[in-house]
Amino acid sequence: MGFYDRSGRLLQSRGNGLCRATRDLEPLVQVVGESLDRLALQVPAEQPSSGAPSFVVGANPTMNQAVQLLDQVASLDVAVLLTGPTGSGKSRLARRVHERSSRSSGPFVEVSCAALGEELLESELFGHVRGAFTGAERDRRGRFELADGGTLFLDEINSAPPALQARLLRILQEGTFEPVGSEETRSCDVRVLAAGNTDLHQLVARGEFREDLLWRLAVVEVDIPSLSTRMEDLPLLAHHLCERYAHRLSRRVEGLDPSAMEVLLSYTWPGNVRELEHAIARAVAVTRGPLISGVDLPPRVQRPKDKPAVQLAGALQQDERERIEAALADHQQNRTQAAVALGIHRASLYKKMKRLGIS
Repeated sequence: MGFYDRSGRLLQSRGNGLCRATRDLEPLVQVVGESLDRLALQVPAEQPSSGAPSFVVGANPTMNQAVQLLDQVASLDVAVLLTGPTGSGKSRLARRVHERSSRSSGPFVEVSCAALGEELLESELFGHVRGAFTGAERDRRGRFELADGGTLFLDEINSAPPALQARLLRILQEGTFEPVGSEETRSCDVRVLAAGNTDLHQLVARGEFREDLLWRLAVVEVDIPSLSTRMEDLPLLAHHLCERYAHRLSRRVEGLDPSAMEVLLSYTWPGNVRELEHAIARAVAVTRGPLISGVDLPPRVQRPKDKPAVQLAGALQQDERERIEAALADHQQNRTQAAVALGIHRASLYKKMKRLGIS
């Protein structure tokens, strides 16, 4: 069996040659190496003390266009709205915008609008004075005030209740607010980035979100794709997360073996990049060798329940060629997505297409 380093070079081999699974993954390993080379050029090295992995730039054109747009407007003091499914990396992209802005030396403050009830969220954002409500035993500054001179990231903004939406509109328009229980007007200089996991335009149409607030938040609106639609980036993300958690947990883990990569590529990742991160962190923690294997990954990833186990090996008598062509047609000839739908990795799909004469 052979194993590869991040550049795609052979590290070691046993026996007279590579195992079949490893040979299948050779094209994928080459893509990973090329992607990591681009990563070294595009993303600054992560500081060991960082609280979260740096955002990595992969090969998916949709994600790359989103990142390029965000980088383009990062230095401009305009509001940005990130939309996309939960766990797709919106928080890390917001931090990337802050780090590339003129406010990078100021604070980056994050708050989830879905994590607290209306009264607590109002206090969390705008602060309160002593005695404003039961349990308010002292004055407390809110997140807007704490973010003064920097960036405030409002995650899951679609969960903000109507009364709070009005207060948010005012502070975005005028830069002023009053803490809960106070008549004192205060001001702050904050750049607001927001994110939602629901289409805010649909919420506006249903009367559940203020249209004027939407336009204040969405001077620049960027949609972030789910991990399942950019599976070509998964090997790069997995290797990056493996390296990060090996460092964080002080474990001598060098990467992933072919069995682990095959499992990762066969799963549909309903939890997106966040679920992938948890899976890699778990694997780094439990593996007994220098390379993560398929058995180190969470059971739900090894035996996914969110899709049928479609294996081409068992479907040869049901016209394998038709299945492959149908999967390619369903995914606009995207071979990576077609391979995921068929339950195999991309290298295996290439070999089958070549054997069957599918162009």
